[in-house]
Amino acid sequence: MDLVPTNQQHQTYVDTDTGLYHLVSLDDDGTPTSLAIIAQSNGVVDTVNLSSVVIQHETHEVHEQNHYFIKTVGTLEGAAAVAYVMFRTPDTTTKIHARFAISAEAEFNVKIYEGATVSDDGAAMTGFNNWRDSTNTPELAPFAGPTVTTPGTLFWEAQTGTGKRATGVSPGFGYPLVVKRNSIYLFKITKAAASAHYYDIDFWWYEEVPHNI
Repeated sequence: MDLVPTNQQHQTYVDTDTGLYHLVSLDDDGTPTSLAIIAQSNGVVDTVNLSSVVIQHETHEVHEQNHYFIKTVGTLEGAAAVAYVMFRTPDTTTKIHARFAISAEAEFNVKIYEGATVSDDGAAMTGFNNWRDSTNTPELAPFAGPTVTTPGTLFWEAQTGTGKRATGVSPGFGYPLVVKRNSIYLFKITKAAASAHYYDIDFWWYEEVPHNI
């Protein structure tokens, strides 16, 4: 062990052999003795508070270049007009952690179905990587305007617009969906009013390969 001081006032040292940060005591001759490891290898330490510097896991996935988003606007005209957006999940062990938010200038109903079947995918949508220099592309495949054969199992529904808050698995209190492998998730957006109105869609997700399958 080769301990080198990082903050002598608070007696924090780093082991240059392992990269581990230690809280130490100093002998009479100034030799450091480790009392405790305060951060793991390759960690970042706040040596004032003697604590590890951490970030949210979702932000970590941005830094790992595995975080993606779609941001778009659509228009529907006519009462009960419908728009569909679908996501095909990969048949792999990759876990998709997904969130979304939808808002509108008029009243809309939003439903999410799991296990839909379609006869045509519609137009492919692009999931952009949050790390803009990254060449990574998502395994999750999004499409707009699929031809729906059966919608699948309805498991989420909400109403938005006309003064109602933006609806979704939202960033405000936030809970992600860890979606099912090899399935189709169908978003059905239905407008209540007859005139044309905009709706605003925000999807974001990250993809990780679990260590324990």
